[in-house]
Amino acid sequence: MIERRFVTTLREIPGYEIVETRGLIQDSSAFKGEEGKIKQLIKKAEELGCNAVVNIQQTAGYGYHCIYGDAVIIRPKTLPAPELPEVPDFTNPDNLSSW
Repeated sequence: MIERRFVTTLREIPGYEIVETRGLIQDSSAFKGEEGKIKQLIKKAEELGCNAVVNIQQTAGYGYHCIYGDAVIIRPKTLPAPELPEVPDFTNPDNLSSW
């Protein structure tokens, strides 16, 4: 099940990277409120094997209301390993003179 925090109007989710986009999904059924349409987007994204819906937009006119977004697979961003100071080779006596 897609967590609600992974359903957003943002193009990306802070702290996560999009690893695959599975397509544009939409719902334009006339008799559902906005919450019902969002639930349909989530259902369609889950059917595609996605774990997030981003870039949600909506458009409306006389007699219609459409909501759409991108079905994506995300994963947490990994931080680069910190740079560690160089440690001298203590097995070589020549390196000990600098200490």
